[in-house]
Formats: sequence, C-alpha cells, structure tokens
Amino acid sequence: MRTNELRTKGTDAVLAPAREAGVRRFVAQSVAAGPVREWLPVLAQAVGAKPPRRVPTWLGRLFAGEAAVVMDTEARGASNAKAKRELGWTPRHPSWREGFPAAYSATSVADRPKPHPAARASRSAG
Repeated sequence: MRTNELRTKGTDAVLAPAREAGVRRFVAQSVAAGPVREWLPVLAQAVGAKPPRRVPTWLGRLFAGEAAVVMDTEARGASNAKAKRELGWTPRHPSWREGFPAAYSATSVADRPKPHPAARASRSAG
C-alpha cells in the first residue's frame, strides 16, 4: 500500500539525520484500527451520540471494501506495553474505556448548541 510505503520511507528520512545528530531515541506514533466493534459504541456514548448502526458483513464489503471490513471486525488493537516498559510512560487514563468519557464528555452532543427551530423546520419541510 502507498500509505505503508510513505510511512517506511518517511521514517527512514527522519531517522538518518536524527542518528547523525546523536539522537538515541525515536518515538513514532502508530495507529490501531481494530478496537472499532468494541470501542466505537463506547465513544458514541461518551459524546452523547446514538449507538453506531451495525450492518451485515456482506453489505460492509459492498460499500467499504474488504480492507475496511477486516480492519473494523478482525484487526487486533495495539498495546502500549512497550512504551510503558521502555520509556517509563504512564497514560493519562488507565484505558480507553475511562479515557473516552473523560476526554469527550465535555463535548457531548447534548452540550452542543441546538439549531434554531426555524432551521429545523426548513430542513424537514424540504
């Protein structure tokens, strides 16, 4: 995939001059797209949104493609154990289950300004 090539070459382009400058540690951000079936409902609840709709796998493949379905249903999540162990890092929240409500509850849907009633009426009339 082009994205992986970009990450690999981009990381190499950063590491080479960093080594020359004497940098001993390099921390790279990663992404884990697996936890979707598990974490998206928790995130929706944290922001006050409706629970996500579930669709049959065949329909997901039709509209989003095989890669998206695999990432959303089968991919494993990531671990921060190495960062904790090697860098002495401690996350702000013990887990994403506690972190989502803490980070997003202030921006919940219920707290957002409501549209003016006339705006809602004109949208529903169209």
